[in-house]
Amino acid sequence: NGAVPRKVSKKDKIGYHTWLNDSMLYVFVVGGKNSPNTLQSIELPADKASKVAENPGVTLQKIPGTEKISFVDMTDKKNWQIKSYDPATHKIEPIINTVTNLNEYYCWTPSGVLLSGNGSKLYKFNPQKDENWVELADLSDYGIKKFTRLAVSPKADLIAIVVSEE
Repeated sequence: NGAVPRKVSKKDKIGYHTWLNDSMLYVFVVGGKNSPNTLQSIELPADKASKVAENPGVTLQKIPGTEKISFVDMTDKKNWQIKSYDPATHKIEPIINTVTNLNEYYCWTPSGVLLSGNGSKLYKFNPQKDENWVELADLSDYGIKKFTRLAVSPKADLIAIVVSEE
């Protein structure tokens, strides 16, 4: 609407972010040579940053219907997990292992179902009903061989998929 963009934080090396609400931002901060990447919260307008976790994946999402965020914990080099973080209690809890154990890309549907992919296949995980990932579709008929990032529209009637051409 013609507003002039401005920096919301003095924090450097922010790679990815998600908003919890109008005053709380969660960011993936790129680490240095001897320091890991971190997940940090930034409280606005004070610009107060606090470390939440080390070795997060780049996908940060607000969990629908909650005041929590989710991220991939990549601390275990062979087994990554999608976890939730509750800012009210500061508790981090596992949700599920990533779909291929080494996949940092996922998204939430508005109804609270996780989606992720492996190769040409789309998977879902409903934390209220499912025990593990369930295959939803094989998208190879659409020429998709390997997709990474994905997003669902607010009405859950559209899905966007980023495809690797490898």
